[in-house]
Amino acid sequence: KTREFSTQNPVLNLKMTENGNILTILDKQNYSGAIEIYDKTGLPLFTWSAGSVIFVDAALSPNGRTLAISSITTENAVVDCQIKMFDIYKDSKPYAENSFSGNMISQLKWANNSRLVGVGDKSLIAFDKKGNQKWEYPYDDKVLNFVSINDKNNMVLALGTDSLYQNMTIKSI
Repeated sequence: KTREFSTQNPVLNLKMTENGNILTILDKQNYSGAIEIYDKTGLPLFTWSAGSVIFVDAALSPNGRTLAISSITTENAVVDCQIKMFDIYKDSKPYAENSFSGNMISQLKWANNSRLVGVGDKSLIAFDKKGNQKWEYPYDDKVLNFVSINDKNNMVLALGTDSLYQNMTIKSI
């Protein structure tokens, strides 16, 4: 069956969960990123707007309940990245926030309903569903060129001294 519904802002990306919830990443006026979540029938469930922070990525847990958002602020040329977690059925305010100065988390992926992996430019970081950091894997001054994370929380990384380095290290975690 085909369902159809509309949003008022340009869609930059879409993601769908196992239960059918749809995460839309939107471009609002003045390049302010936003998130809208709909159930599988198109009923709006949750909205979040980046406001004064710079939105980076978002991920919705497979059961469609927990939203994780990566955003950054910059002050005096220092990048401060934040991971915010929301229970979309309870509150529009985050129930957990973590801050990472100097490590921009550019990609978020739920490995299952209880584990979130953040791909940063300095390290990989894993969180439980409560927002507690569980582990961190630093790249040790190498450049992350590629990362792949499967649904069972297995990861493979390609690290080098730069993006054209011919002797990259492949690490499986």
